[in-house]
Amino acid sequence: MIGIDSRYRSDQVFDFARDHRRNVLPFRGVETDTPLPFPSTSKVERNPKTGVPYRRALVVWHVNVGVFKDRLAASIQVGPDTERPHSFHVHSDPSDEFCGQMSAERKVLDRTGQKVRARWVLRPGRKANHYWDTAVYAWAAAEAIHVPTLRTKSSSPRAGPPRRRKRRMLGGNLGRT
Repeated sequence: MIGIDSRYRSDQVFDFARDHRRNVLPFRGVETDTPLPFPSTSKVERNPKTGVPYRRALVVWHVNVGVFKDRLAASIQVGPDTERPHSFHVHSDPSDEFCGQMSAERKVLDRTGQKVRARWVLRPGRKANHYWDTAVYAWAAAEAIHVPTLRTKSSSPRAGPPRRRKRRMLGGNLGRT
């Protein structure tokens, strides 16, 4: 499954998503105060006369990027020897460019009057954060198709060789004298 940002080159993204509906989810990042990972969706194609969305219109998923950036940041802090589920594993020798882009944003507290809000912003002097954004959308795509709830064969309750069923005779002698 691929999650692709639909904010830039939207028409090309929507055409690509239509051609690959089974494998592509068009995303649009939003910042909201809600804890919901996907606060809403919207349909792209609408009837030009009525403005009503078509029934089978392409759906854009609105991704609460703050939620996924929090999860990603927490998962990277896990050490390499940890067996914690939902960890983000990095190659043993990542490039400086990768490390720079993955650390290009930081979480800050934004005060407006009495209200304090935490948000993710680019660090001063950093421009490229493409690897970070890609990892955020990959995490969102995985959650959209319920990957965190999938089990491996070794963790499923029926792991191991199949059990032999015991045969039972129904009805006792069934016609025997």
